[in-house]
Amino acid sequence: MANQFRVELAITAVTAAALLAACATPNTPAPITSTVTSTIKASAEEQANLDQRSAQIDQREASVAARESQVSQAEHLAKMNTIPSGDGLYLVGSEIQPGTYRTAGAEGCYYAALRGLSGGNSDIRTNQNTDGPAVVEILSSDVGFQVKRCAEWRRLN
Repeated sequence: MANQFRVELAITAVTAAALLAACATPNTPAPITSTVTSTIKASAEEQANLDQRSAQIDQREASVAARESQVSQAEHLAKMNTIPSGDGLYLVGSEIQPGTYRTAGAEGCYYAALRGLSGGNSDIRTNQNTDGPAVVEILSSDVGFQVKRCAEWRRLN
Protein backbone atom coordinates (compact mmCIF):
# COMPACT_ATOMS: atom_id res chain seq x y z
CA MET A 1 0.00 0.00 0.00
CA ALA A 2 2.84 2.42 0.88
CA ASN A 3 4.66 1.66 -2.39
CA GLN A 4 1.44 2.18 -4.37
CA PHE A 5 0.99 5.57 -2.67
CA ARG A 6 4.59 6.57 -3.49
CA VAL A 7 4.13 5.57 -7.13
CA GLU A 8 0.84 7.49 -7.36
CA LEU A 9 2.44 10.50 -5.69
CA ALA A 10 5.40 10.35 -8.09
CA ILE A 11 3.06 10.02 -11.11
CA THR A 12 1.00 12.96 -9.84
CA ALA A 13 4.15 15.06 -9.41
CA VAL A 14 5.38 14.17 -12.92
CA THR A 15 1.94 14.89 -14.40
CA ALA A 16 1.79 18.25 -12.64
CA ALA A 17 5.28 19.09 -13.89
CA ALA A 18 4.31 18.16 -17.46
CA LEU A 19 1.19 20.30 -17.28
CA LEU A 20 3.20 23.25 -15.97
CA ALA A 21 5.75 22.79 -18.71
CA ALA A 22 3.02 22.66 -21.37
CA CYS A 23 1.51 25.88 -20.08
CA ALA A 24 4.84 27.67 -19.89
CA THR A 25 5.51 30.69 -22.02
CA PRO A 26 9.01 31.57 -23.23
CA ASN A 27 9.40 33.89 -20.19
CA THR A 28 8.19 31.30 -17.62
CA PRO A 29 10.98 29.50 -15.81
CA ALA A 30 10.91 25.72 -16.03
CA PRO A 31 9.45 24.03 -12.96
CA ILE A 32 11.77 22.23 -10.61
CA THR A 33 10.57 18.78 -9.62
CA SER A 34 12.07 16.28 -7.29
CA THR A 35 11.01 13.11 -5.58
CA VAL A 36 11.99 12.47 -2.00
CA THR A 37 11.64 9.00 -0.61
CA SER A 38 13.21 7.90 2.64
CA THR A 39 12.72 4.91 4.81
CA ILE A 40 13.67 5.00 8.46
CA LYS A 41 14.34 1.68 10.04
CA ALA A 42 15.14 1.38 13.73
CA SER A 43 17.93 -0.87 14.90
CA ALA A 44 17.06 -3.79 17.16
CA GLU A 45 18.27 -1.85 20.20
CA GLU A 46 16.28 1.23 19.25
CA GLN A 47 13.20 -0.91 18.61
CA ALA A 48 13.57 -2.54 22.04
CA ASN A 49 13.76 0.94 23.63
CA LEU A 50 10.67 2.03 21.71
CA ASP A 51 8.79 -1.10 22.79
CA GLN A 52 9.79 -0.50 26.42
CA ARG A 53 8.65 3.13 26.27
CA SER A 54 5.38 2.06 24.69
CA ALA A 55 4.80 -0.47 27.50
CA GLN A 56 5.57 2.22 30.11
CA ILE A 57 3.09 4.60 28.47
CA ASP A 58 0.42 1.87 28.41
CA GLN A 59 1.05 1.21 32.11
CA ARG A 60 0.81 4.93 32.96
CA GLU A 61 -2.42 5.26 30.96
CA ALA A 62 -3.92 2.33 32.88
CA SER A 63 -2.85 3.94 36.17
CA VAL A 64 -4.41 7.28 35.20
CA ALA A 65 -7.66 5.54 34.17
CA ALA A 66 -7.81 3.77 37.55
CA ARG A 67 -7.26 7.06 39.43
CA GLU A 68 -9.92 8.80 37.31
CA SER A 69 -12.37 6.05 38.22
CA GLN A 70 -11.59 6.47 41.93
CA VAL A 71 -12.02 10.26 41.68
CA SER A 72 -15.36 9.82 39.87
CA GLN A 73 -16.58 7.50 42.62
CA ALA A 74 -15.45 9.95 45.32
CA GLU A 75 -17.16 12.86 43.53
CA HIS A 76 -20.40 10.86 43.25
CA LEU A 77 -20.24 9.96 46.96
CA ALA A 78 -19.59 13.60 47.91
CA LYS A 79 -22.55 14.69 45.78
CA MET A 80 -24.81 12.10 47.43
CA ASN A 81 -23.74 13.38 50.88
CA THR A 82 -24.20 17.11 50.19
CA ILE A 83 -27.39 19.10 49.77
CA PRO A 84 -26.69 22.42 48.01
CA SER A 85 -27.73 25.76 49.46
CA GLY A 86 -30.96 27.33 48.28
CA ASP A 87 -34.28 25.65 47.53
CA GLY A 88 -34.91 22.10 46.41
CA LEU A 89 -36.51 18.72 46.86
CA TYR A 90 -34.12 15.77 47.00
CA LEU A 91 -35.11 12.12 46.69
CA VAL A 92 -33.70 9.88 49.41
CA GLY A 93 -31.68 7.00 48.02
CA SER A 94 -31.19 8.32 44.50
CA GLU A 95 -30.16 11.97 45.07
CA ILE A 96 -29.13 11.96 48.73
CA GLN A 97 -28.31 9.24 51.23
CA PRO A 98 -30.10 8.66 54.54
CA GLY A 99 -28.16 9.89 57.56
CA THR A 100 -27.57 12.83 59.85
CA TYR A 101 -27.06 16.17 58.10
CA ARG A 102 -25.98 19.54 59.44
CA THR A 103 -26.22 23.07 58.06
CA ALA A 104 -24.63 26.29 59.24
CA GLY A 105 -28.07 27.78 58.77
CA ALA A 106 -29.36 30.83 57.04
CA GLU A 107 -32.02 33.38 57.86
CA GLY A 108 -35.47 31.94 57.13
CA CYS A 109 -34.23 28.40 56.47
CA TYR A 110 -37.02 25.80 56.26
CA TYR A 111 -36.48 22.06 55.93
CA ALA A 112 -38.69 18.99 55.99
CA ALA A 113 -38.08 15.25 55.92
CA LEU A 114 -40.91 13.77 53.87
CA ARG A 115 -42.72 10.42 53.97
CA GLY A 116 -44.42 11.10 50.64
CA LEU A 117 -44.50 13.59 47.79
CA SER A 118 -48.21 14.45 47.51
CA GLY A 119 -47.67 17.89 49.05
CA GLY A 120 -49.99 17.27 51.98
CA ASN A 121 -49.14 17.84 55.64
CA SER A 122 -49.36 14.10 56.28
CA ASP A 123 -46.22 13.68 54.11
CA ILE A 124 -44.12 15.67 56.60
CA ARG A 125 -42.31 13.43 59.08
CA THR A 126 -40.40 16.32 60.65
CA ASN A 127 -39.81 19.96 59.72
CA GLN A 128 -38.33 23.12 61.15
CA ASN A 129 -37.80 26.81 60.53
CA THR A 130 -34.42 28.06 61.69
CA ASP A 131 -32.16 31.08 61.38
CA GLY A 132 -29.06 29.30 62.63
CA PRO A 133 -27.29 25.95 62.60
CA ALA A 134 -29.48 22.85 62.44
CA VAL A 135 -29.16 19.07 62.44
CA VAL A 136 -31.66 16.65 60.92
CA GLU A 137 -31.85 12.86 60.66
CA ILE A 138 -32.98 11.68 57.23
CA LEU A 139 -34.27 8.14 57.53
CA SER A 140 -34.05 5.41 54.90
CA SER A 141 -37.87 5.28 55.08
CA ASP A 142 -38.08 8.99 54.09
CA VAL A 143 -38.98 9.61 50.46
CA GLY A 144 -37.64 13.13 50.18
CA PHE A 145 -35.97 16.07 51.88
CA GLN A 146 -37.17 19.59 51.11
CA VAL A 147 -35.17 22.76 51.77
CA LYS A 148 -35.93 26.46 51.29
CA ARG A 149 -33.52 29.36 51.84
CA CYS A 150 -31.00 27.10 53.62
CA ALA A 151 -27.21 26.99 53.51
CA GLU A 152 -25.52 23.82 52.30
CA TRP A 153 -26.21 20.62 54.25
CA ARG A 154 -23.45 18.03 54.80
CA ARG A 155 -23.89 14.44 55.91
CA LEU A 156 -22.11 13.74 59.20
CA ASN A 157 -22.10 9.93 59.19
